[in-house]
Amino acid sequence: MTTTIRLARADEARQLAALAIQVWLDTYSLEGMRAALADYVLDHLTPTHFQALLANPHKTVYVAERNSHLLGYAVYGRDTLCPVVVEDGAVELETLYVSRHFHRQGVGWALLAAMPAQAAIWLTTWYRNASIAFYRARGFVDIGATVFELDGEQHENRILLLPATVEAMP
Repeated sequence: MTTTIRLARADEARQLAALAIQVWLDTYSLEGMRAALADYVLDHLTPTHFQALLANPHKTVYVAERNSHLLGYAVYGRDTLCPVVVEDGAVELETLYVSRHFHRQGVGWALLAAMPAQAAIWLTTWYRNASIAFYRARGFVDIGATVFELDGEQHENRILLLPATVEAMP
């Protein structure tokens, strides 16, 4: 079966919200469900959020699709500065989510490769996120730390960078 990488459509906001909730909970609710996690996903990962995201001219959203089913998505942004000084024009990989059912099938790599390599790409990810190994294997380097706050708790995130001079490896 062929996986297609394409720009997301405005009519896919509900599918993107459902996929985001699935991946977010698989990644971050490692100790079970608590109120703060439920509140976050139900308040932030909504169809309305994705409608606004898809309408934002500073964001580019790619989806991975197979047989009319979304397997994952990537959001690239040009409107956020990296918390650590990096190359001018660096693009933020805001989100790269792939349903766990499609891990290790090249979906994440295809979504990462969708963004033209004209500039450096940076991202932040939770320090315990298993995806860090994926990014490092593709040429990203750890350049610092930042914090994600949820319900008054601070959670360490790592800042990773793929320099424009480095070509990501499949």
